[in-house]
Amino acid sequence: MACASSDSRVPKPWGGDKSGPLPSWSEGNSGDKKSRWLSSYVAVQVDVPVALLASYTSEASKGGSTMNENDSRSADGMARNLIDAFLDARSHGPDGWLIDRKMPPRNYMPGSHLFGESTGLSAFMFDSWSSRSKSAIQPSVLPSSAPVPTTFFPSNEALLAPKDLSLPESAGTVIYWKFRLGAVNTFNRAASYGWPWRVMDGGWQEFVVEKISEETARVTYLAMECSDLHPGGQTPRDFKRMPWLAYEAHVLYAQSLLLRTVRQLKKAN
Repeated sequence: MACASSDSRVPKPWGGDKSGPLPSWSEGNSGDKKSRWLSSYVAVQVDVPVALLASYTSEASKGGSTMNENDSRSADGMARNLIDAFLDARSHGPDGWLIDRKMPPRNYMPGSHLFGESTGLSAFMFDSWSSRSKSAIQPSVLPSSAPVPTTFFPSNEALLAPKDLSLPESAGTVIYWKFRLGAVNTFNRAASYGWPWRVMDGGWQEFVVEKISEETARVTYLAMECSDLHPGGQTPRDFKRMPWLAYEAHVLYAQSLLLRTVRQLKKAN
């Protein structure tokens, strides 16, 4: 997952060890202008039997999986099944009930709406990557008509270049989400009058599968939350963010999402 470069003038994110500014989506990766920052970072991991991931068929699928056994047991196939299981699991949880009035049709094209309300907290497909096929994240795949992510997300092409053949086969899926603008502006106005906290503008989630053996896959779920360095156009950078206890709640939520996803995999077998 993309992360900020070290900069001592910017606080370290909750849960992270590097601090620094990030470019917005429109600023891209070509210049020095960076108007966002990484306010929190979560990474949770679990080992899952390859058989569970390889055999999963999404509740949203019509007519079952079209992958053969070799494809389904590859990191690519397991990564596709993992994101299916994640979306199925969260749709049955309290977050699905609170956030989703109606689940959109399942579509993994870049920019596709995955869950949430278009006027509230919403998540969208960004791109996927694979070490086997050397297919990297490409920011250019996002259509101009798609909702704009909070920050720029660079390609991971350099990381997929063949360096160490002993590294496990791996693949991943990246989605982005945006918080409701009205809520963000409400907290920003309160913060400008002395309220000590702000909410994040949006962020990224990445689901990574590493095939560490023929029997075991390592699943990593990463979440990155980002904020504006100059909310509401203000010049001073106050770096206000959610309190530490709220971050701890986010960590617990990330752990519960991964646990529910694994339970969804087991329930389907």
